Amino acid sequence: MDESNLTMFGKEFITSTRDRSIQHLESLLKQEIKAPSLQGVQHKISLMDVEEKELLHLLGMMIVDNTLFNVLMMFEELEDKLTLLANHENIVESSDGLAGELFTDAGWISKFSQFK
Repeated sequence: MDESNLTMFGKEFITSTRDRSIQHLESLLKQEIKAPSLQGVQHKISLMDVEEKELLHLLGMMIVDNTLFNVLMMFEELEDKLTLLANHENIVESSDGLAGELFTDAGWISKFSQFK
């Protein structure tokens, strides 16, 4: 059975944006990034205790989720100016609340993200 365009978009949106962003955050927290521009940040993180790193991780995830929510709300609120298409189908019209697709036990994050 083919998945709907809305589901396909949700899966790609979560894996390509949320999961990549959180993976980047985790790599920073583990000091795995080699980019010279991030060495100072990683050094400051290395001075934090476990509790502070956990808070930073939680805050990072909250900011990522809030940003994704705001992007989806933008497409809903500006539907007359911006069109979000998947296989030529208007995704905003396919949903009864695009930003709401992120959350709940049946939402995109729960279904598709490797980070819960």
